[in-house]
Amino acid sequence: MMRRTGSIVAATLMLGVGAPIAAQDTPGTIGQVIVTRVKAGMGKQYQEGRKRHMAWHKKQGDSWTWSTSEVTSGPYTGSYVTFSFGHRWKDFDDWEAKFGQGDTADVDLNLTPYAESTTISYYEYLADLSRPAATPARMSEVVHFLLSPEKEPEFRHTLQRAHEAIGKTSWPVNYSWFELKNGGEMPHFVLVLPHNSFADMADPEVSFPAMLTKAFGPYEAGVILGGFGQASKSQWSELIVYRPDLSHIPAP
Repeated sequence: MMRRTGSIVAATLMLGVGAPIAAQDTPGTIGQVIVTRVKAGMGKQYQEGRKRHMAWHKKQGDSWTWSTSEVTSGPYTGSYVTFSFGHRWKDFDDWEAKFGQGDTADVDLNLTPYAESTTISYYEYLADLSRPAATPARMSEVVHFLLSPEKEPEFRHTLQRAHEAIGKTSWPVNYSWFELKNGGEMPHFVLVLPHNSFADMADPEVSFPAMLTKAFGPYEAGVILGGFGQASKSQWSELIVYRPDLSHIPAP
């Protein structure tokens, strides 16, 4: 788990910076994630178009939070990730009925001319395996785990045991886990590590393996560490930086 295992190579896009929750009494766990590759030389035009589109959301009275981050490392460097979390599946039907046609028209006007490609996916926030930061972070490490299907139960168990160890030892690291539900190859899990500076990316004083050993002893720690690598077909990472100027945060 995490860069702290020493076995993670990398991870792709999105999710994080606190994963803002939509305003509703019983928020859900589903989020829509939109990844946009921008045409070469059109970054500024895309940003201006994104600002106009977020102004459209505000004008329409959209109560959902739409957060945008810029990818600053990895193969998607220069791309943008826009996402909204805290929903239930049926909420997307309601949103589509109210805003869908207008949203598509405004996207076609302000964003499509500058986009090389756009990918939409849906993820579930795994609250029972997460320890999120109290406030949104300036940037986030994003680590992706693409699993062998037969290894998914083992991987889930590994996540649960690691989460237990962190709680048991009060290890001072915040993190959020997400699972892809639609829009790509599965099983696919995503770990988001929030940071407010590059200095925050340094390993904690007590390493992840040392923390596991303190919690469960050396044998169980080895089993947990092995579980992350053995279940994964591939792992990859990136850094994303929150762009509040390209986001829509509705009034309380």
